[in-house]
Amino acid sequence: MQTERERPELETDKLEEDLSTALDRMAVVLVHQPDCPMPDRKSQSSNTRLLLKLALKAARISVPARLLGLRGTELVQSIREHSGLEVSLSHCPRMLVIALGREKLGVDCEARGRARNWPGIARQFFTPSEAA
Repeated sequence: MQTERERPELETDKLEEDLSTALDRMAVVLVHQPDCPMPDRKSQSSNTRLLLKLALKAARISVPARLLGLRGTELVQSIREHSGLEVSLSHCPRMLVIALGREKLGVDCEARGRARNWPGIARQFFTPSEAA
């Protein structure tokens, strides 16, 4: 067991470099699932923006507050242009999902029990090997 004196100093520059490299290879996904359904789409959207703000802060990415007031595609494109990160957002009555990463990515959530054509969705959005 190492004593306090024998432990190496934490190299913050190296740590930041390692985290940056990790972000190059993976997405950071945050999911919030409240105990009760959100009442309406407006609440879902505002809560998604709040979770995005927290995710960006946790990733130490500063964006102007005005960008967080944007909606939909305009919000995602503005954050991408400002930070260089890819962003994907999705919400449904009981879930908010946010993904951040340096590579192209996408997330989606659906309400439980909603009938969907999953094979058709897979063909539309996935590569042939992913859809198989």
